[in-house]
Amino acid sequence: MSTDESREPEHIEKTPEQPAIEPAFPVFYDRDRRRWPWFRRGLITGGLLVLAGTILLVISLVALPLMPRASLPRLAPTFILAARDPALGEHERRQLSFKQAQDQKRISVLRERLSREERERRRRGEEYLSHAAHELVGPPAPRTPVVAGFYVNWEETSNAALHRNIGSLTHLMPEWLHLKAGDEGALVTDPKQNPFIDGRVRTDRQDVIPLARANGVPILPLLNNYTHVKGQAEGMGDWDPAAVHAIVGSATARQNVIAHLRNWLLNEQMQGINIDFEEVDTADRAGLTAFIHELAAALHASGLLVTQDVQIGSESFDLVALARDCDWLVPMFYDQHSGGEPAGPVASIEWTRSQLETLLQSVPADR
Repeated sequence: MSTDESREPEHIEKTPEQPAIEPAFPVFYDRDRRRWPWFRRGLITGGLLVLAGTILLVISLVALPLMPRASLPRLAPTFILAARDPALGEHERRQLSFKQAQDQKRISVLRERLSREERERRRRGEEYLSHAAHELVGPPAPRTPVVAGFYVNWEETSNAALHRNIGSLTHLMPEWLHLKAGDEGALVTDPKQNPFIDGRVRTDRQDVIPLARANGVPILPLLNNYTHVKGQAEGMGDWDPAAVHAIVGSATARQNVIAHLRNWLLNEQMQGINIDFEEVDTADRAGLTAFIHELAAALHASGLLVTQDVQIGSESFDLVALARDCDWLVPMFYDQHSGGEPAGPVASIEWTRSQLETLLQSVPADR
């Protein structure tokens, strides 16, 4: 055997076959075109919407002149012919100027007449409100014994007592109006600002006012200087001498408060006012007297009553002068004993009799 034949065949290693590599495509490549129908539909829908919007825009532009228009009268323009027409002679220009001056005078006369008529209408309106306020319950008979009942809307027992005793009252004095706090004193001289607060609640409008009017009881709302912080509950606060000073210390402030108060009473169809200024500074004695005098003159002219609560023995109240201007005074006979003092009656009979005798030395009995 030859050497080549005796040589064993060599072992040949074969490389395993590699899998076929697919070509790379973009991430959103749609080889099967499955998203194409949706894209085509969206494209067609968007195109239709744009076409519809374009058509509507064209229609709105074309149709706008065809819409109905209000047939407003056209005024002839006014020209000053004497100045615009250079062809006019000197004589014609003077004539036109004279006519224009006459027309201006006629216009001024017409304006003045309209102004007088407007003032007269306002005066008649105020007289009507004044008469309506008194015809509602009728003016009280002069020198009739007064049985006035005070009412507050922050105490439920006050409402119950009013219902029980309304038939015995000649006048109702509800605590509804409050001066604004003393730190708002700058507002009391502004005619556009109401210098007092209307503290009425729903019960006052829906129950108390109809009850008084149904029983023929005149309503004299109480205006006091018991002020409280904005947002604080009704009945909470303190007596504010600065609020009184801001009003009575200025003639402008007095007139502004009186004007607002008179208009409010007439518009609300009330029959008068009760002034309850307490803890007034002695320095404001003359100003308070002047305020009541001016208030009485304004309200009496409109047929409204003016009453005032007074503190006996206080130098802040000129009782003689106040009694002259007020329809009557309401003495505060309830401070014989108060908080912080030894226990005792608020107003014993003997103490009240003594206070009344002192009051009658300077105030007539019918006041």
